[in-house]
Amino acid sequence: MTVKRMFINVHAFVVTGLIIGIMLFLVWLPVNADFLNLFSETLGDFDVSDVVLSQLHDVNEPDTSIVLVNIAHLPKQLIASQIERLSAFHPKVIGLDVFPLVPNPYNPEYDSLFMATLRRNPNVVLASKLSDWNKAMGRYESLYKAPAQFSTLAQSGYVNLIVDDNKPYRVVRECSMRERAGDSIELSFAAKLALLSYPSEHKYLLERDNKKEIINYRGNMRSFYTLESSDVLDSSFDLAIVHNKIVLMGYLGEDISQPTQATEDRFFTPLNERYIGKADRDMFGVVIHANIVSMIIHKNYIDEMSLWLSYGIAFLFCYFYVVFLEYMNERFSRFYEVVSLGSQLFLGISLLFLTLGAFSYFRYDANLSLVLLIVAIAPNAVEIYLTFVPSVLKELHHRISRSHLQS
Repeated sequence: MTVKRMFINVHAFVVTGLIIGIMLFLVWLPVNADFLNLFSETLGDFDVSDVVLSQLHDVNEPDTSIVLVNIAHLPKQLIASQIERLSAFHPKVIGLDVFPLVPNPYNPEYDSLFMATLRRNPNVVLASKLSDWNKAMGRYESLYKAPAQFSTLAQSGYVNLIVDDNKPYRVVRECSMRERAGDSIELSFAAKLALLSYPSEHKYLLERDNKKEIINYRGNMRSFYTLESSDVLDSSFDLAIVHNKIVLMGYLGEDISQPTQATEDRFFTPLNERYIGKADRDMFGVVIHANIVSMIIHKNYIDEMSLWLSYGIAFLFCYFYVVFLEYMNERFSRFYEVVSLGSQLFLGISLLFLTLGAFSYFRYDANLSLVLLIVAIAPNAVEIYLTFVPSVLKELHHRISRSHLQS
């Protein structure tokens, strides 16, 4: 095969177009067959990067700049007491991951106590929630904050987590750092905490100018300092650990030593002990926010291959893979099936290790899923094309020639 034929090959372009068409057909196929549902439920929300994150998070050093505080199901007056105790040791900022923060009509003095605590401690960030997504406008129509008597006394950040409702396990992989709500730009809970505690690192986040960020998970609860609710309320307990730290207060179960017994405010993450099929929900929402804060303040981001680069690589790979397969079919037709199967196995394993290596060593999410799909489809597509198309063209040419002779 000449160099010119390698780069200008009509058959290869046609087969590449056919493969791309098959891929688009599979993506948009409006079929809800049982076997497809079974396949989806078995794989769940699986990503190759899960293998890296679930294995490496155990060797990550704990983030000593963040402290988690369990609030269990404490009423507001006791949460206020926790904030007062924590504030006495001068943390950088305190984030309260509680939504909704409902007033107490039966004991308004408890609300007054909580309001007084917020007045004395301006470094408290409350939780808000975005609602009513307007796809056409690219924004949320509503932002629900704590009741006015609380929200006017403290800053807030939205606690919405990104999950795919079309996936069976709804794994939290990404986060948005800022969103438009109505006519204003709102920061996420984690971004607001980073802004107040590490402004230069927050500036770096803004300079990345990404709509979403892949969460680079450091780990679960043991990757951060964690305090039980009763310890924080104990006046004899030394809370010096929170000095100059970011404190996140939220629900960590009734007992932090047995977190798996709680199901409230827990999510699936890539750190789940099972890559495929998933086990139980493995992480509390406030711990996810802690991981996002940790990622921001340490500038420990995951870069992602752009969609257009992914498409470009897939097209070029498809074309030259088809050229290779066509050459092998032409020169070694007797061994084509063995060669094509071997190439599928070799390329599949190579792409897997390339993806894992890029993520593990460079924190780069190389989206090569389209290339893997091409590896699966291309050999059969080339064989079918080269088996039937030449004979069809030959028969068509014969009929045209015969009609000309008859005329």
